[in-house]
Amino acid sequence: MKREIELIEQQIQSLSLEHYNVFIENQDCVRFVKQKSDDMSVHLGTLRKELDGLKDEAAKFQQEASTALAAHKRNGHTAQQHMQLVELLEVPQLMDACARNGLYEEALAVARFAEQLNRRHHPNLRNIPTALVAKPPSENGAHSSETKEMQAQRLSDGGAGVIGIIVKEVRASTLTLRKKMLQQLKSQLPLATCLQLISCLRRLDTLELERRQYESGGASKGQQACSEKDQVLLELQLQVEFLEARDAWLQASLDKLDQAVGIAVQRENRKVPSNPYQHLTDRIETHRALWFEITTQFNSLFGGDQYAPAVLACWLNRRVDMFLSELAEGLHVILEMGAGGGESLRGILDQAMVFAAAMGRSSGADFRGRIAPIFEDAVAQKCQEQWNVACQALCADIKDAYKKGQEKDRHRPNTLPLYVPSGHWLKKEQSRSVNKEEEKSGLEPPPITLCNFPALAQFLNTILTSFNQLRHCTPLLLQKRLKEALLSAMNLVLEELVAFRHHLLQTGSELDKAESTPDNTETGAAQVLELLSEAFAVDASPYICKCFAVLFSSDVQSRALLQQNFQDEVCQQIKTSGVYMFVPPDQDYEEPLEHEQKM
Repeated sequence: MKREIELIEQQIQSLSLEHYNVFIENQDCVRFVKQKSDDMSVHLGTLRKELDGLKDEAAKFQQEASTALAAHKRNGHTAQQHMQLVELLEVPQLMDACARNGLYEEALAVARFAEQLNRRHHPNLRNIPTALVAKPPSENGAHSSETKEMQAQRLSDGGAGVIGIIVKEVRASTLTLRKKMLQQLKSQLPLATCLQLISCLRRLDTLELERRQYESGGASKGQQACSEKDQVLLELQLQVEFLEARDAWLQASLDKLDQAVGIAVQRENRKVPSNPYQHLTDRIETHRALWFEITTQFNSLFGGDQYAPAVLACWLNRRVDMFLSELAEGLHVILEMGAGGGESLRGILDQAMVFAAAMGRSSGADFRGRIAPIFEDAVAQKCQEQWNVACQALCADIKDAYKKGQEKDRHRPNTLPLYVPSGHWLKKEQSRSVNKEEEKSGLEPPPITLCNFPALAQFLNTILTSFNQLRHCTPLLLQKRLKEALLSAMNLVLEELVAFRHHLLQTGSELDKAESTPDNTETGAAQVLELLSEAFAVDASPYICKCFAVLFSSDVQSRALLQQNFQDEVCQQIKTSGVYMFVPPDQDYEEPLEHEQKM
């Protein structure tokens, strides 16, 4: 066995030596196989990576293919519904045509159809399928960060959809329709047309309210309360818009009246009508007719709403303020231009009072109490202006009388003399016939002795002219105010007589002589002052007091009391001024008043 083992080993060695190249080739083969295995491992890793990318690209392709397939199906469905889509695309044009042609009922039907279409094809956000809102990934392979809710909101608004565009255009036409109806309310309309327009506006507001409630996404108790509140606010807004539109129609009617009357006179950088009395009466009548129509329409349309009276009251308050402002300005123009006397003021006052009383009966807006102060101010201002003119004229005549050789007022070339000697026509026994009005009022004619004093007679005539105008429109509340104004005017005359007296005291030695003057050739300045003062105290002032008492007193007793009180105040003024100092000391000052009463 041992020899056989040795023999086998020798054979193996000999074989190894003989075939050593086989071992070398085997080693090279093993080395090659190992190298190729390593390369195969590298290629397998690369292949694994490429297979992962292929999976992503396959998913992307599958998604794009699904989107394209869905788009292809939609396009096919669109092609099948081509005529219906064409009709839908014409809905905005139909809405616009109805709005332009005044087909409000048809336009409302189209608007409601558009809202129903929007709800049908654009449901709430939670009901929108994911496939409709999915977006492709960005260029770098990452998906967009836009959420499902944002994408659903984008599509539900109709930004890229046909239905959304149609609904947007219809809503824009709805706003135009609303403006057109409000514009139509700015014209003269009967109650039936106003009722139709307000009904259409209410239905538009209802559509808007339903849309808001639908977009809020539910009908809980809190949302129902908000809906009721919104409904009340929309109704209030509709009432305000109606009054604003009718107010614009009222103002346009007044402007048209101004254009019809014609503005022909321009005073103090402002234009006034050529006939302000007629213009003011026309405006009052226009106000009365249109106010009554507007309030009647408003009460008929919104009478059942609890907030309607407050809204109407706000509009009436604003309009009353504007009317009173126009009335005051119109009276100022009438008195400024001398377009009417007391009868004109009385006519305007009666018309304005009738207007205010009618508004009180129809809508509870009786503003007669606010009219009286305006006429009181106008009458007082006119009387004060006339009395100031009379005082200024008499004072100027008095100044011209004692200036003598000094420079006189060049602006008054026609100066009236203070005293003219009496003639045969000025005898005391001569009397003038009394007309019916004087007999009815118990007022005697002015003392005829005042004809000896032209300047004083003109002063009295101006005062009496103002009284004649005042008697047609005599606010009783002006008694105290006018009495104070008249006392102030008479006090100016007394101050001028005092100035005349001071001038005589300074130059008494020369002027006390029977010096000739342009006004009279025989009477001296001191005697003229004495006679003028006596005529003012004895004749003019008592007669003014008597006429003033006739204006503000209806019965004999109150008239006598008012006359006596007024005369006492005038007498106190004269006594204080001292202009009647030429009366003999043994004669009491009140005797001239008694003498005048006997006349």
